[in-house]
Amino acid sequence: MNRLIAAAIFLLAALGHPPAAQSAPDAVSASKSPGGIPYILVNVPETEWVSIRVAWPSDWAMQEERNQAVPYVGADVILTGGAEGYPPAAVVEEFADLEAEGNVELGLEHVFGSLTVPLENLDQAIAVANAHLRAPSFDPAWVERSRTGFAAGLKEQMAGTWGQGFDALRWAMLGDQPFRRAM
Repeated sequence: MNRLIAAAIFLLAALGHPPAAQSAPDAVSASKSPGGIPYILVNVPETEWVSIRVAWPSDWAMQEERNQAVPYVGADVILTGGAEGYPPAAVVEEFADLEAEGNVELGLEHVFGSLTVPLENLDQAIAVANAHLRAPSFDPAWVERSRTGFAAGLKEQMAGTWGQGFDALRWAMLGDQPFRRAM
């Protein structure tokens, strides 16, 4: 699958959803945004919910001199640390009011974003998500809070038998390289 196919969804969503999507028959179609970004639309008429999933290519996990914790902390803070027009943590309340769920998470080769929201709240949820993706503020207090939480969670994971076992397997199979540290 083309790496950029899903990346277009948030950009396309920022332009608004096509009105015909609500009345057309079930269909899966590949298209391009007005800006030329490919995307896939799965059209389900008369749906009450909309889900958007996007993947941005990232080679962070493969880079030698990179702090492997940064994308995890950044993905957490991008939605909670405030944005242009939104103080830190406002997105939590906004999304709760809109019955929306938004998430940014790191994979080994991509950063994934998702948004699920009732159709009637789609435009408002897109505006909130767009502000946080376009102009995040990364409030320092929220960055520190996320960094501390990430470190505590990792320490707890690695303290258990499963964590230690999987770490030993990763060392045996991959050795000392950024990819193993990212995992």
